[in-house]
Order: sequence, then C-alpha cells, then structure tokens
Amino acid sequence: MTHRPEKLATVPYTMSLGDGRTLLVAIPAAMVVHDRSGQISFTPEGVDLMDKIRALAIAVPTAPTPGYLQAVRKALGLTQAEFAIKLRLSTITIKRWETGTLRPGAAALDKLPDVVNQMCRRGVTTAG
Repeated sequence: MTHRPEKLATVPYTMSLGDGRTLLVAIPAAMVVHDRSGQISFTPEGVDLMDKIRALAIAVPTAPTPGYLQAVRKALGLTQAEFAIKLRLSTITIKRWETGTLRPGAAALDKLPDVVNQMCRRGVTTAG
C-alpha cells in the first residue's frame, strides 16, 4: 500500500519586503505550481495575489508606479470609480494614473495612505 501525501489547501510562502520585513503568507494551493526541482512558482492569479499583498504591506511610495496604484486599488477590492470616490477624484484621473499618463499630485499622495489604512482597518479580503 502506497502512502500519498495529503494535498494542502494552502502553501506557506515567505515574502521579503524592501524595508527589511518578511511576511509569511498562506497562498491557496491552486495558485502554486512546483517545477521538477521542487521550487514553487505562481500561476498568474497567484502573482496577482502576491502583488496585492505587497501593495498593502508596504508604505505608499513617494512616487508610486502605475502597477502599484492598480495593485493597491485591486487589493482594496475597489473599482476605479470607487477608488476615485474615496480619494475625491474623477475616475478618469485614476485611469490615467494606472496607465501612467498622469502621476498623482501631492494632495492625492497625502490622502492615499489614509484611504488604504482606513480600508485595511475595516478588513480586506484579497482571495476568494
């Protein structure tokens, strides 16, 4: 009789942040792929989840990239229109930020950490 290891619902993964902190994250097993050597990689959905987690875990950059802005919005579970309302901006401004045709101004950058922190205190679900 052969013993088969039980499949895990989640896979533990450590993520290093640029500020020296390390997060332990439980990634849904469906978002993880193992190569022949046993190393893990992520499905596109897994990469998206990791981007969302990283966006919420780091401080808002002084010059956020379009990718960061989109990742933090998605991590908060907001549409562009909802994100715009939270920041008291127009939806077109958010679209332009996320495409890189416009950079956030100082006033918006001051509001962004407050919106992220307020939403995180209420609870954010990034998977499922």
